[in-house]
Amino acid sequence: LWQLLRGLTDSGEVIFWCGVMIFCVLYFFAVLGVTTIGLPEQFKDLETKHGAIAQEYFGEVVAAILTLWQVMTLDSWASLMRPLWAQEPLVVFYFVIFILVAVFILMNIITAVIVENAFNSAKEDRKDHDRQLEIAREAEFEALRGLFNAMDVNNSGRVDADELQTAIKKKNIREKLKTLNIN
Repeated sequence: LWQLLRGLTDSGEVIFWCGVMIFCVLYFFAVLGVTTIGLPEQFKDLETKHGAIAQEYFGEVVAAILTLWQVMTLDSWASLMRPLWAQEPLVVFYFVIFILVAVFILMNIITAVIVENAFNSAKEDRKDHDRQLEIAREAEFEALRGLFNAMDVNNSGRVDADELQTAIKKKNIREKLKTLNIN
């Protein structure tokens, strides 16, 4: 969840521009909807069901944008399209093309950007974790080197049995060996 949230925040600029692009697509299709559904004569008759729907949802650009937002979220778009389709069969292409562009392309681009940024954040976290492990490993080697040097009394570069027995009697060396899990 944290990585997804980081991916979301890291992709803020891209999401902003995708939002601008979505608004442009909504506006374009809203103007197209007003001119092809809201204004033609076959949809002007408010007495018919398809005419009332056409005027309510596509009579002006703002209403068409809100309608297309509903369609983009796939919220009961079929109940809106079917009465219009009954009057003009080509209306189905308008809705299908809008759904293809807005839902399947633009919304999936936003999802892909967020997921990719989340993966990049996870990769960076993994690198940071590996660096921390390497630093800890180096510290352990330094501790072992110090322990070895403390036990190597004659500076021969080797710890013989006598030096080991002498070193074990010292409390600080015994504690270091215990922390390293060496009996």
